[in-house]
Amino acid sequence: MGSSHSKESEEIANLRQDFADYQKNVAKLINDKVYEQIDANRDGVLTHDEFSEWKDEYGKNITKMIDNLKEENELRVKKFDQTIEAKDTEIKDLKNKIKFINEQNEKLESQLLQEFDNPVDNFEIQSVISRTKISKFVDELLRTDTLNLDKIPDWIEKPIYKNVIVIVMHIIDKMAKETSIDLFGHKMRLIMQ
Repeated sequence: MGSSHSKESEEIANLRQDFADYQKNVAKLINDKVYEQIDANRDGVLTHDEFSEWKDEYGKNITKMIDNLKEENELRVKKFDQTIEAKDTEIKDLKNKIKFINEQNEKLESQLLQEFDNPVDNFEIQSVISRTKISKFVDELLRTDTLNLDKIPDWIEKPIYKNVIVIVMHIIDKMAKETSIDLFGHKMRLIMQ
């Protein structure tokens, strides 16, 4: 019996030594902070229950971190999709504007070509009667002693001269528009500028 008991004691001693070696190797493989997290009661001995609790908690933390990363990624993808959708809408609007501008350009080109093809009789030229220039001319008239009446104040005289000159300019403009000269098959007209 003595020898079987000594064999068991020797096996137990070997197991303890193996376990101690195992603890040293584990301590070397993982850093002190992780070791401290696993050794919940801080006795320097890692038990199966401590390791299982740590593994479960660590797994939960990793799962939570992965879920957070997935949520962040989903938000980024959603934001990216919204940005793409907004840009697609903007591109579509710009394409519609370009289409509209091209249509307008084609219409204007067509009108311009028609105007070049039509004779000059159909082309109406607008004259410009400048009220600013007429006002300056009336001011010059009022500075001359022969035309400026002493008995009538300038503030009454000025609008009368302006209206008379505007009427005369319209008459001259109308005459110029209705007068033309035929020369070698071309029609020439006067334009007031």
